[in-house]
Amino acid sequence: MTEEVEEQGFEHLEDVGWDYEDNRHFYRVFRDAQCRTQASICLSEQNDMAFYYLTITSRTPDGRILMTWIILSPMA
Repeated sequence: MTEEVEEQGFEHLEDVGWDYEDNRHFYRVFRDAQCRTQASICLSEQNDMAFYYLTITSRTPDGRILMTWIILSPMA
């Protein structure tokens, strides 16, 4: 999925994650500076369930922030 995001013109910035009790979270963060847009590939594991999703966040010239996301797949 990283390659697909980069093919759309996004630059990989960093990977971040944290664990809390039975929860694990991982984010791979990208940006497209020209379009003022960030994308993140996110993985969330909670107990015996996991899912991943993609977020897109844009900033308009007047300072508004627009965000959307799509859950890509539950994982067993």
